[in-house]
Amino acid sequence: MNQLLELDKQLFHQINSLGANPYLDQIMPIVTDLHTHLWFIAGVLPLIVAIWVYREKTKALKILILIVTSVALSDAVSYRLVKPMVDRDRPDKSGIVVQMRTNPHSGKSFPSNHAANNFAAATVLAAAYPTAQIVFFGLAFIVAFSRVYVGVHFPLDILGGALIGVFIAYTLWTLIGFQVVNGKKKAKPRIIRDAMMEPKKRNRWDRN
Repeated sequence: MNQLLELDKQLFHQINSLGANPYLDQIMPIVTDLHTHLWFIAGVLPLIVAIWVYREKTKALKILILIVTSVALSDAVSYRLVKPMVDRDRPDKSGIVVQMRTNPHSGKSFPSNHAANNFAAATVLAAAYPTAQIVFFGLAFIVAFSRVYVGVHFPLDILGGALIGVFIAYTLWTLIGFQVVNGKKKAKPRIIRDAMMEPKKRNRWDRN
């Protein structure tokens, strides 16, 4: 475990310090704190949602409900359950050199709620629109990467949060999401269907 944590710190140093770039220095702080910018939460985001709902109608509303539910569960599990159990300090409080590119954050480090929430939303969207899944997961990765670049999370924090978000969202989609959005149950794999149908075929021939 100590070797894994040491490797995590080295990777953090590679991204946060050695991988510094003047363009990323300008972009990543905006990306990482996008949820705090009024122009985004009161302008861009509502516009995107409005256009989406206008085009997709009820389907978009159902997916939105699933996204909100997945994000809420991921956030609660990460913040209320896992963080107190792991109790890991953030990079700037762990005794290593950190290039802080945003305001210092309070609270514990593992897992990253940003990663959990964004990957939960990306998982629901990818399940609903499979052809665009690389876009959704790509955006989630950029946000998650920004947390390491600006100095508020270790790479393992990102990985842990991402796994929590994907697991919760995928479970929710599998249990109720597919049926709610598409109005039908998920089809059984062909092998399972054939196995279930086989006894019926034999019974028909037996009667003959």
